[in-house]
Amino acid sequence: MRRFSELSKQLALEYVGGPDDPFIAAVTADSRGVVPQGCFVAVRGRGVDGHGFCEEAIRRGAQVLIVEDESRCPPRNGFTVFKASDTREVLAELLRQWYGTPDQRLRLVAVTGTNGKTSVCHFVRDLLHRQ
Repeated sequence: MRRFSELSKQLALEYVGGPDDPFIAAVTADSRGVVPQGCFVAVRGRGVDGHGFCEEAIRRGAQVLIVEDESRCPPRNGFTVFKASDTREVLAELLRQWYGTPDQRLRLVAVTGTNGKTSVCHFVRDLLHRQ
């Protein structure tokens, strides 16, 4: 479990209400995957709006809700609500922090073109393995 403030330092979140700096056990945008003391991020999709699942997330024990429309998930006793302008972006950054910023350890090479991609990939692989 981690303090929410450890994960959200880089995020532009507006505190709406609830306990100040809760501990959270997991981060998800799927209300079916909420665990007790979890963080639920309500993401709007093409066909389904995650705000419609806030009550289910609360029933499953969510400690933190992150929403774009706080009127759909008003704070009550027992959980914290934050408002964000783009919950999809917030979800990505929260998960990035939750998993220890794995993108900082990636070495990524893209090879495009019509001819020679396989050869270039083999050369790059050999160069990277020499380091």
